[in-house]
Amino acid sequence: MTEAETGAPPAPQAPGEAKRAVDLAARARKEASWALFSLAGLPVAFTAMSVLIPRLLGVEVDPAALAEVLAWTAGFAVTFTALGVWARSRPLPPAVLGLALYVVLVVKSLALGLVLSLLAVLLIKSIHTSLKAR
Repeated sequence: MTEAETGAPPAPQAPGEAKRAVDLAARARKEASWALFSLAGLPVAFTAMSVLIPRLLGVEVDPAALAEVLAWTAGFAVTFTALGVWARSRPLPPAVLGLALYVVLVVKSLALGLVLSLLAVLLIKSIHTSLKAR
């Protein structure tokens, strides 16, 4: 039986054990929130660079595509910032949710990259076949 079931008071802890538990909990909150805030901020920084560099070079950017990229980036940043704020009080649930969301986004990106790579291979094959037919 556990202490809660028996109604007995909890066993006394050594002063060092209680301090280590508090330190570990604070460390978990700090690590989880830092990682989630980083996941919120880095895409914003890279998107800002990808928007500013073409403008500095004088390249025309499609406003609709730009608006879509900015909307996705803002949503991503707001989501991970909210998870980071939540992680300051309870680090495990937002860290798990953040990891799951990040994995889904990475897998989606990899799947898209794989499809685009296969299309590129098909184009290369068609070029090769067309050159053979000449």
